[in-house]
Amino acid sequence: MKTIKKLLLLTMALVAMYIFVGCGYTTVNDGATGVVIEDGKISDEWLEAGRHHDGMAGRYEVKIINNRLQYYSYPKGAISEQTRIEGESKEGVIVNCDSYSYSYRIEKGEKSVWLARNVTLEPNEETREYSCFIPEGISTNALKDALVKVEAVNVTKREFVQPIFKEILQERIDEYFSYTGDGSIVKINSVEIGNLSYDPEYDKEVSRTELLRKRAENDTKQADLDKAKAAIDLEKAEAEAAVEQAKARNKAELARIEAEENAAELDVLSQHFSSEEIMRLKELESEEKVRLAFANKWDGSNLSPNSFIADALLNALGVKEPEPEKE
Repeated sequence: MKTIKKLLLLTMALVAMYIFVGCGYTTVNDGATGVVIEDGKISDEWLEAGRHHDGMAGRYEVKIINNRLQYYSYPKGAISEQTRIEGESKEGVIVNCDSYSYSYRIEKGEKSVWLARNVTLEPNEETREYSCFIPEGISTNALKDALVKVEAVNVTKREFVQPIFKEILQERIDEYFSYTGDGSIVKINSVEIGNLSYDPEYDKEVSRTELLRKRAENDTKQADLDKAKAAIDLEKAEAEAAVEQAKARNKAELARIEAEENAAELDVLSQHFSSEEIMRLKELESEEKVRLAFANKWDGSNLSPNSFIADALLNALGVKEPEPEKE
């Protein structure tokens, strides 16, 4: 009988210990923070990822805050005319946006504790982890505020709008949570804007303006080409004129040199022939006759019929050797 009582007590002790140990552990998944709640109040302490023992079963409750990357997108359903967001550029030009999305995460540790203490959090029914709710109006108005900072020529280009949208959205979320510490409670990771388009009437006006601009641009290019061609033609004409002037100067210089040479040759001839003889020699028609006439005049001086005087005489008198007769 005593043995049965001992076994019964031992069994009860083991069951109590199992209950005590099993209830005394809390598991915090990776990418989460365990917020400790003692006696209905949120403690300043928090639990990092891992398995934690509270030292006494039921001593505290743990609320798990999701610190992993989370996503929000607009609209929730299909894109339509009713869900379209209408904004304005810096100049007041109407621009439409069909959708946008962003990713964010709740900061770990003491910031998760602050959030749990000051903001109503929503639990995920599957994971039982808590997250914060960001009203749709905050992000939609942030997008409109971003559009109005961009010029009309760039407002439909996402690469110009998205960085401004991200910056303004972060500011609006910080204002919404009113956290007074350093940094942000909820950190925006990235933003993505869908299709951006002008109002149809503005598109028509832009197309007409662009056509006129291109025409004016083409006219300007043609005018520049005509101006360049005229400059080239003028430069070419000036170059040709310079060449002709150079030719004229060279021709005049050659004529001057030739006249001086002829004058020198006639001066030499005048030493051996009289004026009448020179005039008579001009009537001769061949080199042979000129050389013969010169030989007859030669008086045995140091000048010979084959000297340069004969050639000078031919040049001075303009006598050319006749071309050989064709057979």
